Amino acid sequence: MDEFPNMTLKKYPNVAHEELPRVFSDARVLVIPSVSEVSPNIVFKAFAYGVPVILTNDCGLHHVLDGVVTWIDSRNVASVETALRNHFDEESYLHLVERVRDFNMERTYTDVAKEFVSCLETHHS
Repeated sequence: MDEFPNMTLKKYPNVAHEELPRVFSDARVLVIPSVSEVSPNIVFKAFAYGVPVILTNDCGLHHVLDGVVTWIDSRNVASVETALRNHFDEESYLHLVERVRDFNMERTYTDVAKEFVSCLETHHS
C-alpha cells in the first residue's frame, strides 16, 4: 500500500515467550492469518501490550472477541487490505486501541469446562 510507506510487515513464525515484550513494543497490530487457530492465546498477550489484533473469521473465539478484534476473511484479499487500512489510519487506529484497552474478560476454569461440555453436546446430538 503505497500510501503508507512507513509501515512494514514482519513475520514471526515462532517467538519465544520471553521475546514477546520486544515484539509487541514495536507492533502496531498483530495479524493472525491462520484458518486453523481455534483458540489463539497470543491475542490476549497482544491485548496486554495494548496491541490491536486482526483475526480470521475461522477463529473459535468469535463469541468472546467480537467487537474487539478486526475480523477478516483470509481467502479475500480485499478483506485483509481493508483491515490493514483501518489499522494504518490514525483515527481508526486510536479507536481500535481503545477497544483493546477496554476489553475485560474473566473466564474461570469452570466457564471453560462448561463451554467444552456444551460443544460436545452440540456436536454429538
